[in-house]
Amino acid sequence: MLRLLLLPGLLALLSLSGCQSTSSKKPVALTPDAQRSAAMLRSARLSGLAYRYRLTLGEHGFEGTADIQFNLNDTTTPLSLDAKGLQLSAVTINGRYLYPDYNGTQLTFSPALLSNGSNRVTLTFSGQYQQNGSGLISLIDPEDGRQYLYSHFEPNGASRVFPLFDQPDLPARFTLDVTAPSDWEIISGSRPMTCDVQVEDDTRRCTAFDTRLTLSPHNMSLHAGPFVHWQNTDTGLPLALYARQSQQCQVDAANWLSQTRQQLGVLEIRLGSHFPFDKYDQLLVQDSQTLAAQSHSGAAAVAFIRPTEADAGSISYQLARQWFGNLVSIDWWHNRWLADAISQFLSMQPQAPQIQVQRRAQAYQADSLPESGHAVGAPSHYLAQDPIINTKAVAALEQLQAQLGGAQLDRVLQAYLQTYAGQAAGASEFLEIAQRISGRNLQPWFEDFITGRGINLLQARVQCRDGVVEALTLEQQPDLQGRLRHQSLRIGLYHADRQGVHLDKVLPVMLSGNSTKVTQATNLVCPDFIWPNEDNLGYLRVLPDEHSLSRSRLHLGQIHQPLTSLLLWQSLWQSVLDGHLPAREYLALVMLNAPQMSDLATSQQLQSQLQALAEYLAAGQHRESERLIDAMAQLSLQRAMETGDNRVLQQTWLDTYLTLAQSREALDHLASLLDSPAGRLPPLTQEQRFAILLQLTRFDHPATPRLLRSQNTLQPLSDTQQLMLRAVSPKALEKRALLAKLPLMADAQRRPIMASLYPPEQKLLSEASQDLRLGWLQDEQQPLAFRYDLASLLLHPGCDNQWADKWQRLAKASAQPQLMNKLEQQAQWTRQCTAINQQP
Repeated sequence: MLRLLLLPGLLALLSLSGCQSTSSKKPVALTPDAQRSAAMLRSARLSGLAYRYRLTLGEHGFEGTADIQFNLNDTTTPLSLDAKGLQLSAVTINGRYLYPDYNGTQLTFSPALLSNGSNRVTLTFSGQYQQNGSGLISLIDPEDGRQYLYSHFEPNGASRVFPLFDQPDLPARFTLDVTAPSDWEIISGSRPMTCDVQVEDDTRRCTAFDTRLTLSPHNMSLHAGPFVHWQNTDTGLPLALYARQSQQCQVDAANWLSQTRQQLGVLEIRLGSHFPFDKYDQLLVQDSQTLAAQSHSGAAAVAFIRPTEADAGSISYQLARQWFGNLVSIDWWHNRWLADAISQFLSMQPQAPQIQVQRRAQAYQADSLPESGHAVGAPSHYLAQDPIINTKAVAALEQLQAQLGGAQLDRVLQAYLQTYAGQAAGASEFLEIAQRISGRNLQPWFEDFITGRGINLLQARVQCRDGVVEALTLEQQPDLQGRLRHQSLRIGLYHADRQGVHLDKVLPVMLSGNSTKVTQATNLVCPDFIWPNEDNLGYLRVLPDEHSLSRSRLHLGQIHQPLTSLLLWQSLWQSVLDGHLPAREYLALVMLNAPQMSDLATSQQLQSQLQALAEYLAAGQHRESERLIDAMAQLSLQRAMETGDNRVLQQTWLDTYLTLAQSREALDHLASLLDSPAGRLPPLTQEQRFAILLQLTRFDHPATPRLLRSQNTLQPLSDTQQLMLRAVSPKALEKRALLAKLPLMADAQRRPIMASLYPPEQKLLSEASQDLRLGWLQDEQQPLAFRYDLASLLLHPGCDNQWADKWQRLAKASAQPQLMNKLEQQAQWTRQCTAINQQP
């Protein structure tokens, strides 16, 4: 009898001692689909979740208590609570102490411990701060050594701090008491309150929070540190801006808060609802890629370049995320695209045409990759800065707006918020709302842009007689899956004269099927130039038509619509990469039109294309590579001499020349520029002087040693610059020595050295170490960042489809999405190189 009476006390004592893991079962890694299935089963059992935590923040970690309440409708199987890497003790369920079944990732309760209906779990926990990734991240300000804590809980990172059911479709009410140093600000998703428990230590104080509205775990936030802050409580919603103390003098707080108030008003009118939370805080974070651009309910981390400038687009995006993503949470991670895309769509500011074209080109490239490419709504894919999410998903919403009308899409967004506020929802719920509000079948749009993947090619065909259009049709080619899309487009009709190419008329049209007749164009004046995707409204690639190229061939450098000009030259370049346009013909168009270009963005785009083409030609050892590269170098030098009235444009052409100068005559000219710049060229910057030294070293120019000594006398080279010069030198011993040190180097130093190590013309030197680099790439013991850099910077062995197939096989076998993506880009580069060099 005595033994039975003592048993409950013994169990409590064992629990309080706090074993890290009392389970022999190790966590099993699940596929994304298996994770989703398990989470759906758990969410079907749970409801009425409420979490209460008392947390104490220390220098290296935290400790606390948890009180978790939930309703359960099924007790036939075990139930797991997420707690990643925490120390657990004093675990009770429904008032009973237990010896915890904890494997370091999940705390599992057997069916015998569970009750139908109401359940309550209490426990004590502790954990360590993270340096990166997800969880509660500790950063030391390098300026003054002060410590700051930032939460980053997406995805599944909340359970690194709090024991809970860590999945997005289980929103709950959070109540939180935080004890921290008294000079720290504590920031979370609701207004701070006074704790009901007094802290005896005068150096510490307690701050309480109650979200009231339900939040998904990844939307919960906790930031702490000796922040400086500014407030705006003049009217309506309280606004606050937080920054580190070392940033205080750099922040124009009044401008930040004024812009925030302005953008808030715009969104409240458009969405037909007030801001969903009781205050709004912004944290300025500039030195952490992990934290940049992450958003949280009521406390958003805002990414920026210079803290003195408030960017309306970033502010508006973070605000929109409070409605879409926080007020309405996602139902699972594959639907993160919806919150991201809607927030970007609502916050879109006028974008520089060059950025538009670059981002769309990145999305097209990602969409064409067979393994790492994916549909917008693909369950198992979501990369940081994924162009499919950041660009294609937004383009899909732009298409929806074009098809429905702007006012009707706003009504869809408003109804979505009203229906699912405080709940989790996804793409299917959004589609249902959109169809109900519009009264239209939007399944084709959904299949074209969300569940389907791929890019269509579009080309205009025009027939004219006696200066008048007889017929204008748009020919659409199916994507790799055979799909033809319905898209709303705007067609630009232009005329050409001595001053350039001018837009005359824009015609709206709905693209459908293989061939779409543009009946509005019949009997109009025959255009000299046609652009069938004006304003870049359609998500597709355009093949320039023969009529436009022949009629406007001499004026393609003077298209007066900046975006169309960029799109045309991007299209011509893509035609080269795809093997549709020989490099010689492309260069002929460049030689004819570059001298007319005064637009900086188009010129910079052209310069990037010329530098890329030189790499392709050198790597493939094209029979005319030296002549073609020298022609590009001479054109760049000529433009640098002719553009003295535009110093920025002149410098960009000079930079291009410095990388294209490869013939002995051109290298001699570079050497002479270091001695004394001559003619109509501007004085060299230090960066340009180093670029010349790099180029001379790369091609082993005899004047290099003397010029290096002279440069070191003027301004000594940095350690990284000296290593880059050793790397680019065509000397096998230097390369072998540097290659052996690569795994030991810091990321920031290693990357420029990798980029310099094997220029495309040093093919034999590259092949000598190819096996070693491949071994590193496939060695899972090597750090992922190192393997990623290898795939990004150090794999080109030359141009042939056997290497392309090898990269593709390695990509398919990779379990790391980012590594898979880079390997596929290598395979794509190699195939493009092969296609370019096989052309006549």
